[in-house]
Amino acid sequence: TAPPDWMLYNTIRGGGMSLPSSLGIAASGNVWVSSYLSVVSEFSPSGAAVFPAGLSGNGINQSYGMALDIQGNVWIANEQTSANSGVGDVTELNSSGQLIASSITNGGIYFPVAATADSNGNMWIVDYGDSKVTLLGSSGAPLSGTGGWGGTSLEFPVALAVDSKHNAWVANQAGQLPITRISADGSQVTNFKCDCDGASGIAADQNDNVWVANYSSSTVSEVNSCGTVLLDAVTGGGLQQPQGIAIDGAGTAWVANLHGNSISELAGSASTLHGTFLSPSSGFGTDAALLDPYGLAVDASGSIWVTNSGNNTLTQFIGVAVPVSTPLAGPPQLP
Repeated sequence: TAPPDWMLYNTIRGGGMSLPSSLGIAASGNVWVSSYLSVVSEFSPSGAAVFPAGLSGNGINQSYGMALDIQGNVWIANEQTSANSGVGDVTELNSSGQLIASSITNGGIYFPVAATADSNGNMWIVDYGDSKVTLLGSSGAPLSGTGGWGGTSLEFPVALAVDSKHNAWVANQAGQLPITRISADGSQVTNFKCDCDGASGIAADQNDNVWVANYSSSTVSEVNSCGTVLLDAVTGGGLQQPQGIAIDGAGTAWVANLHGNSISELAGSASTLHGTFLSPSSGFGTDAALLDPYGLAVDASGSIWVTNSGNNTLTQFIGVAVPVSTPLAGPPQLP
């Protein structure tokens, strides 16, 4: 019997993963994974665990968000500083997993849930607790003042992407204006409306178009750099409570379906098939034992990596996408 699709995949276990969520890929090709239950893991391109039990301590706790900066340092957003209390902080490790800084709370960090790097070496942090964002310099110094940016424009932000002009685009999980653009210096905050119900994942492409995965409506939306809607809540291709979203080197959008146990593919804005689903109605990877796939990233060989929060595994779909330069900082670029 023919398989549901012809993608080759590799299921990876170990490394201490415990409810894995976000992931980032280093210039070496190594894959870093943050787990909500207080551990960070690193794997070689072939899936071998660099640290058999993962890395813990140093304040790493309840992490949904993690990102690598352009130097390869790992920034971990700890939603709470302890299991049931605390307002959260950020831990920074170097590329070897050694501690650079812990308990970073500068710039208004408050229950942080996501982290994103820009090409200046800065790190953006999404503060779910007070609906703000924080910008940290490469040294951890706050660039967003003492209270963060966003004013009253953000409403339960959960994800962020950076465009080529260093603007931050924020996905708001609640409210009538689910997409917010914040200028690189924080001086301009603009909200945009789309049919984005439960916006949970966001990514910028090479043309500064912004793609949003809408968890509640099982759809994907896209706006251009001015906030004009290009795709409004399209559905199909296996979308089911999408969470993670990433853009490959050709501008194609890839989506992790948290409760569909699959990934979806949409033709990008540079394609004559823009917005068309390239994945079947059930999505790709339905034979790959995905379980509650949360985060998704593309590496420099074109493989897609997906964290499975439901069974503590990492899945590599080998060479199915167009490669991107890693680590990701701003819109994806070809290697």
